[in-house]
Amino acid sequence: MREETAKWTVWKAILKTVCFLLLLALALGRVNEILALKSYDGLYTMQQFYKQPKDTVDLLVLGSSHSYVNIDPGILWEEYGVPAYDLGGGVQPLWNTYFYLKEALKTQTPKLIVLDAYTVTFNQEYNDNGRAVSNTFGMKWSRDKVNAMKLSAPPDKLSSFLLGYTQYHSRIRELSREDFLKDKGDEARYASWKGSYLSTAVRSFAWPKDVQTEERGLMTAKTEEWYCKTIELAQSANVPLLIVVNPYFNITTEHQAIYNTATEIAAEYGVPFVNFNQNFTILELDPAVSYFDEEHMNIWGSREFTRMLGKMLIEDYTFLTIVGTPFTSLGKTMRNTLRLTHGMAD
Repeated sequence: MREETAKWTVWKAILKTVCFLLLLALALGRVNEILALKSYDGLYTMQQFYKQPKDTVDLLVLGSSHSYVNIDPGILWEEYGVPAYDLGGGVQPLWNTYFYLKEALKTQTPKLIVLDAYTVTFNQEYNDNGRAVSNTFGMKWSRDKVNAMKLSAPPDKLSSFLLGYTQYHSRIRELSREDFLKDKGDEARYASWKGSYLSTAVRSFAWPKDVQTEERGLMTAKTEEWYCKTIELAQSANVPLLIVVNPYFNITTEHQAIYNTATEIAAEYGVPFVNFNQNFTILELDPAVSYFDEEHMNIWGSREFTRMLGKMLIEDYTFLTIVGTPFTSLGKTMRNTLRLTHGMAD
């Protein structure tokens, strides 16, 4: 009898310990959820992407804020019937773009990928602290997330990124009502925007002059490596790829020279590359009212630009019947765009 009582006492102690640990894990999980960083700038974008039903994204848009600010999935759906998603992150280098694409292909089979190539001009070897967080923390834990972090954070800071709470434990003094809401507030709002960011601010600009060049500029070795790997990943998944550079005002001759190099690399893979900064006259945009800063369109600019892009895609990718083939196979609208932006012959 005493032996049975002793065994029961031991089991009760074990059960209490297990229950305590479970409750502690749940409590810590909730605290972690409250303290975790909240941002549309890459974090919400990826988190909401996981909630998209399997194989419902036909057009996947990748890149930095030049992609998710300037291309409006709402217009692509409402006016062209194309289900699209902007899966980008602010100041996102191409090694992060590669892993965003790899993550996307786990649940989606897009018919076309549009990659904004603005970040081929980046010259840093690692993300700055905030961007390393925003471009990796939205991903689910996997070997791919760890590899993305390794590429994003300097070796001496990597451990603090792998232990995510160290990046936001100090937010306790910054908590607001938004932090305690679940699937409400900003995060829910961005869920319906399919990764895009829309601004109603307006600043007036004029199209830049004298930035064209025939020179070829150098990317960093790391950027070029992941630019090529991203192209190769799309092609290995048999998903056609269109690379673009969306128009912006603080473009430089040095940027244009690098885009010339990126265009040549894309051509080696048989991938179309459209640099909309080569000929601003073809754009159906009024620079006085279409932007909210030197690099990003406001809601009215993004709508007009997306309409132009959508028209081009629908005619040339009539499945959106995808091409992803050498330029000579492209439809009339794409050929005209390439001729006007790059001086190509029919």
